[in-house]
Amino acid sequence: MKANILGSLLCATVMLLLLVGCTAKDKTFTGKVTLDGSPLDSAGVKLVSKDSSARGEHYSTTDAAGNFTIQDDPNNPLKAGDYVVVVDKVPTEMGGKSVVPNDYRQAETSPITLTISEENVAIPPIELTSK
Repeated sequence: MKANILGSLLCATVMLLLLVGCTAKDKTFTGKVTLDGSPLDSAGVKLVSKDSSARGEHYSTTDAAGNFTIQDDPNNPLKAGDYVVVVDKVPTEMGGKSVVPNDYRQAETSPITLTISEENVAIPPIELTSK
């Protein structure tokens, strides 16, 4: 009887560890971009790590409400740390001119920075101004 209980507990523990391991790899980071207080739809969002040991850049596109998601990729993980945020939007109906001010469009000049933590997958709101 004790062997059955111990076996069941061991099996449940292994299942729990497998479940936790699978969900930890599948983090989805979410955020929102506004321009002058209004949601910025169809804009490209890029996070560039300030830490030279971090790998790659992370990209997303905003939806109609200005929301975006970045799925953590095991080949290019979104590690905890400080990032520069780059945002750009070039609508075709405007003849290819970006609606986003130049400062936000390059990592070297963007004043927007954020910190990603291991515990929190919600990226703070990214608020751009045209002035």
